[in-house]
Amino acid sequence: MKYSPVVIFAYNRPIHLLNLLNSLSTNPEIKHTDSYIFIDGNKDKVELENNLKTVKVAEQEWKFKSKTIIHREANYGLKKNIINGLSQISKKYDNFIVLEDDLIVSSYFLHYMNYCLIEYENHHTFQHVNGYNYKNYLLKSNNIYQSSILFPWGWGTWSKYWNSFTSNPNNFLINKMKNLDSKSIKDFNFYNLSSLINQLEKNERKEIETWAVYWYQFVYLNRGSALTPGKSFTKNFGFDGSGQHSGNNQMFNTNFSSNNKYNFKKIENKYNLNLAVSINWHFKQKLSERWKYHILKRINKK
Repeated sequence: MKYSPVVIFAYNRPIHLLNLLNSLSTNPEIKHTDSYIFIDGNKDKVELENNLKTVKVAEQEWKFKSKTIIHREANYGLKKNIINGLSQISKKYDNFIVLEDDLIVSSYFLHYMNYCLIEYENHHTFQHVNGYNYKNYLLKSNNIYQSSILFPWGWGTWSKYWNSFTSNPNNFLINKMKNLDSKSIKDFNFYNLSSLINQLEKNERKEIETWAVYWYQFVYLNRGSALTPGKSFTKNFGFDGSGQHSGNNQMFNTNFSSNNKYNFKKIENKYNLNLAVSINWHFKQKLSERWKYHILKRINKK
């Protein structure tokens, strides 16, 4: 079996990186997996100590087949670090798996990701593999389905798509959605349940600098979609307020899948199942969390 490399991005959070690497170590496939750990340079002397501790965590003996640590001499910021790092990896491998330091993964994560990247390599509709999914009661842990939603919380793709994305700098700098018709914008913004358009607008105004929304835009305009697990293989702990642009929200807590056999759940319209899962997830949340996610977010953007 051909195993995809794991690319990890870390900065200034040694305990987060330690938790991630400990969870990865529960995956049997780790001994066959090349790893690349990109650690951004510290912004100032205040963050130097924690960032050096982060490097020390990466330098520990882990179970990877190989490990390469790239410690940036300067502070790139998350967007530049990810785009440059993955562009480097895509020149060496046909596909790759991406993790950030605020995640933990299930012991079946690498099995699932490698399965999808091999099994669906020539299915051109699929251009992204989600490791995460909302907590839901509609799908089984062995389901994989086509989704219009791309999560950046443990994911993978094929280098041919990433190279196409980075071949034109406008793909990760320009809001290309604003000139499209209202139906396309609504589809992209997922029935306006998400704030993707708002993220593009904030990037344009230089209020934030993010990368994932541009990758989402590229896949959408390229008529692509994602493979998504019925139950999640990752959990995001970046909503503790420690991460860049993360905030503090418990809505995205989820349960791990405990399955290593998969059944592709074919659907005629990917939006139907997406919408059902999303609505199921939203209405299972506490009212206070829904208020923070939907109402306060819209108030704050005005």
